[in-house]
Amino acid sequence: MRHRASFTSVLAIAAAILCGCGGERWAVVHNAATHRTVIVFGDSLAAGVGASTPDHGFAALMFAQLSSGDAASKFDDFAIGGSTVADVLDTQLPDAEARGIDATDIWLCVGANDVFHGTAADAFSTTEHSLVARIRSSWPQAHIIVFGVPDVTRTPFLPGVAQFHDMASADNAAAADAAKESQSDFVDLFSFTDSHNVAGQLSSDSLHPDDAGHTAIAAYAEKELR
Repeated sequence: MRHRASFTSVLAIAAAILCGCGGERWAVVHNAATHRTVIVFGDSLAAGVGASTPDHGFAALMFAQLSSGDAASKFDDFAIGGSTVADVLDTQLPDAEARGIDATDIWLCVGANDVFHGTAADAFSTTEHSLVARIRSSWPQAHIIVFGVPDVTRTPFLPGVAQFHDMASADNAAAADAAKESQSDFVDLFSFTDSHNVAGQLSSDSLHPDDAGHTAIAAYAEKELR
């Protein structure tokens, strides 16, 4: 069920926030509201695919930590399996905008399907920048977290394919740049998958993380929650 927030957002600007992007710092918009309303956009990873239940997906785990059991906080996951960045821009984002949700936090996790479908790096970058800029325009007071693009070649699904490795790296960098331009936090999923034992924490489809994998992503992103 979708919920509309009933509180007024409070804007706070942190001028030097450390992002999960190799140590680079930039200004990030934060929201100090007591009750949180989180919107999630993205693909199957953002939707929690691979976890035993939706509550064990990394976004749901992050929400549980952020809200700390607050019954007035709301969680709206618009993510759809198979989505590309263009799908989020054309479908998920307009849906959320039409509902008029007063979000305090917005998390975007998309890009792996663009790698699978061979979306050109410049096309991905253009669309990602447009998407994040529009999210910022629609929710100027929200704390936005942009997740990068995982290295899909770390899974048995596409083991060590150099072309996909390079595409994921380029798209991940574009996501970081889009986050910087919109004063959003960034979670470097490419670095995470390159340094983490991804293959040992996959579900039966050999592509999506299992419960342990989703928990690891949530823990990796934890520092960006506030």
